[in-house]
Amino acid sequence: MFHSDFSQIEERAGVLGSLRSPVRLRLTKELIQSLVVFIDVSAILALAVLTDRYILWDHEWFGSFAGAAALAALPFTAFMGLRGAYRFDRLSNPDAQIRQILIAWFATFGFLAVTAFMMKVSSTFSRVGIAFFFSSGALMLLAVHYRAARWLRARLAGSKLSVLRSLAVMIGDAQALDDMQRGLAREGIEIVASELIDATTTTFADDCSAAAAALKLALSRTRASSILVFVPWQKQAWLHTLLGALDPLPAPVMLVADAPINALIEQRHVRYGRLNGFEVQRAPLSRLDCALKRAIDLGVASAALVLLAPLMLMTAAAIWIETGRPVFFRQRRRGFGGRVFEMVKFRSMTVMQDGPDVPQASRNDPRVTSLGRLLRKTSIDELPQLFNVIRGDMSIVGPRPHALAHDDQYTEIIAAYAYRHHVKPGITGWAQVNGARGETRQTADMERRVAYDLWYIRHWSIWLDIQIILRTAVSVLADSRAY
Repeated sequence: MFHSDFSQIEERAGVLGSLRSPVRLRLTKELIQSLVVFIDVSAILALAVLTDRYILWDHEWFGSFAGAAALAALPFTAFMGLRGAYRFDRLSNPDAQIRQILIAWFATFGFLAVTAFMMKVSSTFSRVGIAFFFSSGALMLLAVHYRAARWLRARLAGSKLSVLRSLAVMIGDAQALDDMQRGLAREGIEIVASELIDATTTTFADDCSAAAAALKLALSRTRASSILVFVPWQKQAWLHTLLGALDPLPAPVMLVADAPINALIEQRHVRYGRLNGFEVQRAPLSRLDCALKRAIDLGVASAALVLLAPLMLMTAAAIWIETGRPVFFRQRRRGFGGRVFEMVKFRSMTVMQDGPDVPQASRNDPRVTSLGRLLRKTSIDELPQLFNVIRGDMSIVGPRPHALAHDDQYTEIIAAYAYRHHVKPGITGWAQVNGARGETRQTADMERRVAYDLWYIRHWSIWLDIQIILRTAVSVLADSRAY
């Protein structure tokens, strides 16, 4: 199945759901990136002048403080560029922008502070001006980038923004081609003409040649910058035939990874001499990783215990007054390497079950006390686990540990379940901040939670832990799945 002239290509593209729209905004990635850099530089320069004139009351148009502060634009944009913060996929990600802005802005001020110290000029600048410029600059850049990222994401989600115009050729069916076009449109890639090839015909090689001729004609009549090829990679004969037919075309050709290959190349790339490969299963954290994670655990847990000590004492007293002792609930859980430890929580139920049959807590569970409902809703019942963190049984962030009975049950059902024990369990985790918490009524619920836990283990970083801690702090009072 192919199209021999451009009018047929356009007609076929319309039938298959071409996403061209009169309201589409056509830009380029380079233009958007350049515009963002220009806005950053202009905003920093403007803030430097405003701080000099209206905070420090320097009536010169461009005083000494303004000149020094304006220098922040250069290292800031350099740090952003080196960290890849101006990449288009990150410019449309609000969370990534917040993280990158904070890192680059702190790094900029660190660089300027060291430079001023080495040049022995730090004492000549107003501390008030520096504090105002630093705090206002951070807020201004965060607001601008966050708003721009939300705008880009909304335009992409609605297929209203095009940053790349391409041709496409697919071996498959019409529905797959239509789904592909819609998916690409949400990434800012506009397919201006497409070719669909039926691999089951006896004239497959001729169809590939005809498709290549039609795409060559489309290249001459559109502003397409590339050709995207969608072929199952395991079909090597199809692949070589089609790529051979496209070889003479005067445009870059990109072979798009299919689902199995895409899942593989998303893993960490490793190289040993001439050997290239992908780490399909990450080893437990290295000694340095464990040391960094342990340092964060001790710092956060110690600070939290000091700050929350009054709340924990009042909670213990309230439990004792309502239902008497024991105040704490202790239950055996599995930790790093599958080793069993005793996890501590504030008691929120009338029972203390820790045997071979432990029913999960459910909504309106009659075992939960009146005070316990409040403790579970606000996650205050989890606070004693900070002592588990200090002892080294748990981490602040990691897969949530389950009762031994549930561990045994799901280890038999879910093949990858035991992999969760490659790291210490956590008070909070990637699954919890993504909504996978509470009762697991069906096996699919636990499979979803395990999938999040495995993703966390394979993509662990210090910044990921910090992000999870912040998201937990924000969502703890608004999670309807806590009961």
